[in-house]
Amino acid sequence: MAKLNFYLNNKGDNEGNRNILLYFSFNGIRVPVSTNETIKEKAWNANTQRVRTSYSASKSINDRLDDIAEKVKKMFRADFREVAPRKEVVKEKIQLIINPLEEIGSKDFISFAEQFEKNSNRKKETKKNYVQSINHLKAYKSQSNQFKKRPLTFNDIDLNFYNEFYGYLEQKVGLAKNSIGTHIKVIKVFMKEAFERNLHTNVSFKLSGFKVVTEETDAPFLNAEELKKIYELDLSGSAKYDRIRDLFLIGCWTGLRYSDWSQVHKGNVYNNDYLRLKTIKGDRVVVIPLHRYVRKILEKYNYDLPPVISNQKLNDYLKEISKLAGIDDNVSNSMTKAGVRVSNTFEKWEKVSTHTARRSFATNMYIMNVPSLTIMAITGHKTEKAFLRYIKVSPEQHASKLLKIWNEQDAPQLKAV
Repeated sequence: MAKLNFYLNNKGDNEGNRNILLYFSFNGIRVPVSTNETIKEKAWNANTQRVRTSYSASKSINDRLDDIAEKVKKMFRADFREVAPRKEVVKEKIQLIINPLEEIGSKDFISFAEQFEKNSNRKKETKKNYVQSINHLKAYKSQSNQFKKRPLTFNDIDLNFYNEFYGYLEQKVGLAKNSIGTHIKVIKVFMKEAFERNLHTNVSFKLSGFKVVTEETDAPFLNAEELKKIYELDLSGSAKYDRIRDLFLIGCWTGLRYSDWSQVHKGNVYNNDYLRLKTIKGDRVVVIPLHRYVRKILEKYNYDLPPVISNQKLNDYLKEISKLAGIDDNVSNSMTKAGVRVSNTFEKWEKVSTHTARRSFATNMYIMNVPSLTIMAITGHKTEKAFLRYIKVSPEQHASKLLKIWNEQDAPQLKAV
């Protein structure tokens, strides 16, 4: 049951003005959004959740609050009748009701994209991708004979555009296939959002030819023995490395994302054997058994883990820590870049990053014969196909896994003889 209320912010400015907040609740989730309206506390009637009629601007503000409430309820009924509502999506749609996008002159696709990125409530990394895609679009437009002197409109985003823009990113910019796929995905997001706002009727972005290209990467994982090396590494001479190592191992044995590492605390532990927490991405509740390394690390910090640092710095330090631990096997890395398949060889520590933790968890659990669906319940993969693409198991490991199963099946029969 959805419910909508208006309240005053607890904090005011230097002149005593307070912001009017909208709180929209559904399925036990509460979404707070600013209405951009401010008044003094004495002008607010908490019972009616509106401005007192004695206040000079009461009619205009109350009319706007009524209008917002009606539009939000209508949006929720229309958009989430058959789709499970997600907090971040609902919040973004409410923000667009309160702060509608400006009228797009000449149906300018790039102008819409810029305004959408500015008003979007997506995560920092997602918005960074938006900005990069917009910059590539601008650069592409500036060198295009067709679009150099006129706007790139919604109707221009067709299969011809797709092929030209793909070629530009591949040949002129020299991007890898997965990077190109990311930018195509962003363009499809922009087109879908504009389509849902009735800014265009062009459905070319939905065609099978307008596809998000991907290829498997050779991103490594760390096996159980390598994780043991990192766990046992003496880092007493560097408190910074020691903290980073511990956070990384939390990720390796829980499957949690980098953004969730430091939010684990004692309140997440129940029955002394499990972690139960809500993930930042996807807003999902996960339950994870406590691995012995995780338990010891939590006890080391009295269940108050240190905060994470920037992803870039963390990746630099993880490489250095992995090198110190002797994670130096040669690994190959191949990708399609600028239309050419390129292969390189690295020492394994050079490719370790924050994401290695989550991939290592998924792969190691699979090798240990944990059912895929059990692992997916923790990693959040929606399909087994996507999960099997994600893990990194070599042909030799697959064969060894199968041989182990056969040996376990044969063992009782051999004893009986």
